[in-house]
Amino acid sequence: MLGPKSILITTPDYPPKKGGLSTYTLNIENTLNEMGYSCDRLVWKSTKELLNTRFEKKYDLMLHIHYMAGFFLQKYGHKHINFLHGSEIMFTSKNIVNRLLKKMMKRRMLSYLEASYLNVFISQFTLHNIAEIGLKLDYGRDIVLHNCIDLYSKEMVKKAYPQDNWKLVCIARDVPHKNLDGVLEFAHWLGEVSKRQVTVWMNAKRIMKSTWVTVRSLPLLDDSSRDEFYKKVHFNLLFSLDHRDKGFYEGFGLTPLEAAQWGTPSLVFNTGGLPESVHHDFNGWVFKKMDKQQVRIFVSHLRPEIYEKWSNNAYHHSWQSHGLDQYKKFLKRVL
Repeated sequence: MLGPKSILITTPDYPPKKGGLSTYTLNIENTLNEMGYSCDRLVWKSTKELLNTRFEKKYDLMLHIHYMAGFFLQKYGHKHINFLHGSEIMFTSKNIVNRLLKKMMKRRMLSYLEASYLNVFISQFTLHNIAEIGLKLDYGRDIVLHNCIDLYSKEMVKKAYPQDNWKLVCIARDVPHKNLDGVLEFAHWLGEVSKRQVTVWMNAKRIMKSTWVTVRSLPLLDDSSRDEFYKKVHFNLLFSLDHRDKGFYEGFGLTPLEAAQWGTPSLVFNTGGLPESVHHDFNGWVFKKMDKQQVRIFVSHLRPEIYEKWSNNAYHHSWQSHGLDQYKKFLKRVL
């Protein structure tokens, strides 16, 4: 077979651990295997572990789901491809010692990226953000490949426009930049403006005093259970905030793709790479801010035919632009 004879994938996260990097790693790995390439895998937990890692050979190609592994393992690969998602490029940390270390290593890490074979950014926002931080862009080396997911066995699920109860879901970690309080604020305004009841499922414990809103906590979900929620709700919500000053933002947004594979549109904020995941008034709605007036504009615009359009667009756009065949096209050119 033409192409590299030895390939290594490095990642800090891998199933059964949940999360975006785990999913991303598995999708890249499965795509390579489907193309007939075998690859080794290194799952690392700390920079100390990377410093102590040794290989007896030099790999033709190293694919780094988090660029940190490439930085510490430079001499073990002929070509390095780094996948860059979002917050990991901010060179900051809540821990003051880690923050100082990252600032000290910043220029060396940027130099590593500038010397790499390819840097693959999950969104234009992340690409532009790291350029502002100091990376000298080279468009022969620095490219954008939006997030993709496995769409096998997924199907369009028709949903009736709600007459009496909005059903919403937000599957996100309970951390400040994910803005779960903003989800509840939206649910309240949606109920008050539309004069309909709202049920919102979220994987965090919240109590809300609102005559319009019922909050239900999600249990720990496996993929099948998660998909059942996406099938039955009217909207997926991801109102992440721009906390780049603290080292966090939404690089692209995985849950809009996970919801769209069942025809469920998403509502998001205009932050990070979210507008590249959800296209305004096409497969969902992008809010510039959250207040009663913005929700009133949203509700007045939304009609049964508009909702049906968003739902259909969400499903078909995922198949056209965000299936794993996009990774296959990319990897064919690289390999």
